[in-house]
This record gives sequence, structure tokens and C-alpha cells, in this order.
Amino acid sequence: MNLRLIILYFVFVGLGLSSNAQTYDYNLEQFFNKEVDDADRLKSLENVDWSKTDLTLDSLMMAWNQGIGLAEEFDHKFTVQKLKLFKTQFGDADFQTKLNVYQDIRITSEMNGFDSLFVLSIYRAARVMEDIGEYQRAMDTVEYLLSDHRPLLLKNAKLHSILYEELGILNEVFGDHKKVREMYREALAINQELADSSGMCSNLLNIGGSYFVSRDFANSRKYCYEGLVLAEVIGQEKYKMDAYLNLANIYGFNEQFDSCLVVALKANEIAEENDFLGGQIITSDIISACYLNLDNPEKAIGYQLNAYNLETKAFSKNRISLNVGLCYIDLEDYSNAEKYYQEALNLATSVNATIEQVNVYVHFGFLYLKTNKLEQAEDYFLKAEELLQEGEDSYLSSEILRGLGLTTSKKGKAKVSNSYLKAVMPMLMEYSNIAEVYKAMGVNYKSLNQFDSSADAYEKYIVYQDSLAKKSNKALEQTILAKYAVEKAESKASIAIRDKEISELNVQRQYRMKIFGFLLFGLSLASIFIILTKHRRYRIERERNAALEMEASQVIIDHSREILANQGSLIIDKNRIIDELKNNLELFFKDLEAGGEGVQNFLETRILTNEDWDKFKISFKVVYPKFMENSKTAFEGLTANELRILCLYKLGMTKIEVAEMLAVLPSSVKRSVNRFYQKYNLDHSDDMYSIVERIET
Repeated sequence: MNLRLIILYFVFVGLGLSSNAQTYDYNLEQFFNKEVDDADRLKSLENVDWSKTDLTLDSLMMAWNQGIGLAEEFDHKFTVQKLKLFKTQFGDADFQTKLNVYQDIRITSEMNGFDSLFVLSIYRAARVMEDIGEYQRAMDTVEYLLSDHRPLLLKNAKLHSILYEELGILNEVFGDHKKVREMYREALAINQELADSSGMCSNLLNIGGSYFVSRDFANSRKYCYEGLVLAEVIGQEKYKMDAYLNLANIYGFNEQFDSCLVVALKANEIAEENDFLGGQIITSDIISACYLNLDNPEKAIGYQLNAYNLETKAFSKNRISLNVGLCYIDLEDYSNAEKYYQEALNLATSVNATIEQVNVYVHFGFLYLKTNKLEQAEDYFLKAEELLQEGEDSYLSSEILRGLGLTTSKKGKAKVSNSYLKAVMPMLMEYSNIAEVYKAMGVNYKSLNQFDSSADAYEKYIVYQDSLAKKSNKALEQTILAKYAVEKAESKASIAIRDKEISELNVQRQYRMKIFGFLLFGLSLASIFIILTKHRRYRIERERNAALEMEASQVIIDHSREILANQGSLIIDKNRIIDELKNNLELFFKDLEAGGEGVQNFLETRILTNEDWDKFKISFKVVYPKFMENSKTAFEGLTANELRILCLYKLGMTKIEVAEMLAVLPSSVKRSVNRFYQKYNLDHSDDMYSIVERIET
């Protein structure tokens, strides 16, 4: 089963048609009414919501063709280009024709200032490039849109999110999974701002799919369940099916075929109820694979033939034909297996898919090996080896070597066989294949009279057979616990729904608390309250996502540093203003005999007041919670002024900045520092920064 095809099935979010819509647009009714004059018909067509029509594709094509004619007649250039874009997107023109049409739409749109159509035509061209395998060209095109036309995209946030999602898909092709998730999260952030639940659902499932490809099954399952819950809430059957498909992939890859079968059957039910043809094909394929692995080929063949009959695309049908053949091999119907393998080969050849041809040759080789047609088996393995380029597909390379080794062993070519088998051994992962290879090597060594080597190979064969038996027993145990697995899966889904509801209630509660804080306190206190609130919320959710806790803590520290820096700046600015007032007052009262006592007290006022210091300590302790207490412990008898100086140096301030903060001369700070050194017998080779650095924060 090609898991990569299944993962990418649901991430291509189209711009337009919904196959399960139930609304017949009144505007379309007006358009098809011949008694309405052409101008009103065209106006009706321009008001159609194409995402909510239940017309067949043939009817849509007719509407678009007639609409293009009317729009050209009335010189509605925007409508002409828009309908041409829809017609090209959903029509059956060849790839080059589509690229040419999109290029014409792009040029016309740029000339006439049709910004949305300009962007859409470039995006659709990139999708065509992707369809024909020109992934780098497609990626360059999307990146060009995101970088060179960002102002246009900011006007159309939905299209902006789709482009990020497309870039995620393309990075998936190149295996840059970190970049993939970065792009999907950009799309998710935009859709969250738009409150677009459908877009968010798609993004969550795509992130889950990316984690699956990276073999991070815990995160993959987490995001898939979140997508499933959201799809349930908004009633999106398509996304529910996609979520179940991804969960089926996770269970299948981990050989939990009972759980895989349960969710695949749910996905299949949704696909059939809503006429999702692609979903029916994929779910039938997965269900068949589950039944095969659960030793029920009779049920497997029915679902596999259903997928075969529904599929029309040659490339995909090639893979399904091979799976049909595998079902018939399990049923020991080798003639039908050979028939469907030949069909797969014809399909692979018709689309010039080299890797698929190699894959079919390998399947033929093992079929003939199983039926003891050794000459034909060796011939097909050699054909595969000749066609496959070095390093192109490591799995197929290992299968070719294994097949040649087993075939030549049966033909009595012991030395040749061992050369193949030794080469393939480091590449094998499955216990059954490793055991089979060691058994063949034991036979080969025995025929070469190398009895010690033969005994060693047989011993390893027995070890792997025992491991395989234990693995089979484990699989049997999983089958026995199938009912428990189903209940567990349903329980997890129920818990996920409840967690979502609780999370939404928490978000609403926190929002009300934030508003209350802003009304009662100033901006500074409100900011601190929000930080503490966020900190409490992240602590509660820590068990669900430990990584978010670290991020939240860093946000708190950074924000507190900012508050601390702002307070320092405010105090310095305050000092400067008071200095200016002092100078002005001294000038004003210079002719008075002594000035008033109140004036003199004002002139001697120090700016870092107790109130300032208390506010400063609150912010400082958030950033360095233990510094003040540890300073008092390290330096017994530390004065308040000395503690202030230590704190300011801890913030990295210079002597001049400390003086400004304390509203004294730099020389006063220097004298205070010298007295501090003498008081505690400190070495003058250590500067104040080194001293405060050694104090635990």
C-alpha cells in the first residue's frame, strides 16, 4: 500500500466545488431561465456562489461556456477571465493547454488590475506544474507569489493561507518536514485569525500527516484527533473521512490492524454516504490490506476489487492492480494473480512510470518463485535490476537482491546465491525475510560442503523464526483484544471532544479575566496579570504539551525584562525632568535670602523613591527571583543602597546609567562601590559585573 498517496490525498484543498452540497443557487436558476434577458442572466451568473452548487460538472461546463460568451458580449472582462479560470481548472484539457490559458489570464489580469485573478492564475499554474512532477518549478512559483506579491495577498487572507499550505505540500515532496510543518502552521495562524474552521481543520490534518511521514506518531495522532473533533463540530464530512484515513495509516504502520480496520470502515462509510469517489477507492484499499494482514483474504479481495473498479487513473490503478494480485496469491489463485500483475505492467508502461514498472517486475519475480517457475522468476528480477537506476529506490533494490538470491539458491547456484544474499542482508528489516535468507544461505553452504557456515546460518534462521513466532503471537493477542482497541479509540475521541469543550470554556473565561484586569488596573498591572494568567493556563495544560510550557515561561521572562527596562527608562526620564526643575528653581530663587525650607527639601529629593524601588523590585524579582535574598546572604549587613547598586549592575548598566537611575553623580556611585569593596574585602581585579554574575538568581 502506498501510504504517501493516502497522506497527500486530503491536503489538496480545491478552490471551488463541494460534491455533497445541498443548495441550488437561485442565481443559477435565473441564468438558465431563457425568458430572462441576457444582461440579467449575466448578472445572476456573476452572483453565483460556486462552492455551494450541486450541479454536475457537465452542467457547470455548459454554464461557464455560455457565461463566457455573454461576458464577452457585454465586455465584462473580469467575468470572462474568472469563468475561463474555472473552466480550465475543472476541465480535461492537457497540462500544456492549461498552463497557456493560465498565462493568458495572468497577463490580462495584470493589465486590468484584477489582483485576485492575477494571483489565482499563478497559483493554478503552480498546481499544474505539481501535477506533471515539476515540483521545483512549482515551489519557485509559489515562493515568488509569497515574496513579490505579498501586498496583494494581505488583501486576500484566505488565498494567502492556501499558498502557505501549497508550499507545505511541495516541501513534503522534497522531504523537508520541518519546513512542511512551518508552512502549515503559517496557514493555520491565518485561518485562526479568519475564524475559518474549515481551513483550520485542513491545516490540523496536514500537520498530522507531516508528523506521520516523520514517524512521530504521537504528534500525528494528536493533530488528527484535533482535526477530527473540529470536523465533527462544523459538520464537515470530507474532513472527518480524511481524519479517519490518517488514523488508519498510523494504526496500519504500527501493525495495529484491528484498530486500523475500525477507523478505515468508518471512513469508508462516510465516503459511500457522501459519494466521495476518491475516498471510496482509498478506504477500500486500506480495508483490504487490513483483512489480508488479519488472514482473511476472502474479505480482502472484495474490497480490493471494488477499489480497482472505481479507480480510473492509470498511475493509481497500477498500484491497485498489484494489490488485487496479492489478494489472489493469498487465495492461491495464481492465474488471476498473474492476470492482474500483467494489467499493472500495462498501466505502468502506458504512463512511462519506471519505478512502477520495476515494482511490477519484482512482483512477477516473487510470483514465479513461489510457483517454482525459476527461469521466469530470474528473468523478471534481472529485468528489474537492469531498469532500476543505482540508488533510485533502496527498498526495490533490496527486494531484487533478495529475489535473485532465493531464485539462484533454488537453481543450485550456491556461490552466486550467497553473493546476492550477503549483499541484501544489511538492507532487510522484516524478521520473515531475514529468516528466509538465512535458511537459503544454510542450504547454499551445505551444498558447498561448508558445514560450519551452514550450521551457523541455520542457527540464525532458528533465532529469527522464534522471534517471528513471538511476533505472530503478539499479533494474535492484538486480534483477541480488537474489541478493547475499538472501545479505546472511541473513548479517546470522546475525551478529545470533552477536552476541546473544556479548552473553549477556559479560553472564554481567560478572555473575561483579561477584560476585567484592563478595566481595574493600568496597562502595566494588566500586562503582569495577563502574564500570570497565561502562566497558570500553560501550567494546567503542561501534561498535554510540555513544549508549550517552556515557550510560555520564556514569554514571561522576556515580557518581565521589557517591563523592567521600561521602568528603568521611566525612572531615568523622571530624574532628568526633576534635574531641569531643580535648575530652574535654583535660578528663580537665587536672589532670595535662603529660599524656603520646602524648596530646599525638594532640591535635595532623590528620584528613586521607595515607591519607585518597590515597583522596581516586583519586576526585578520576576526575572531574578533569588538574586536579592542571595545577595543579602552573600554579603551580611548589606545596606539598601548597596543592594540597589548590585541590582542595577545585574541588569548590565554602566556606572553612568546607575548614577542616572539613583539621581547621583557618577563619582558618588564610584565611592559607594569602593566602600563596598573595602567593607567586604573584595579583590579590585573583580569588576562589579563578575561579582553579581556569581550570585545565584
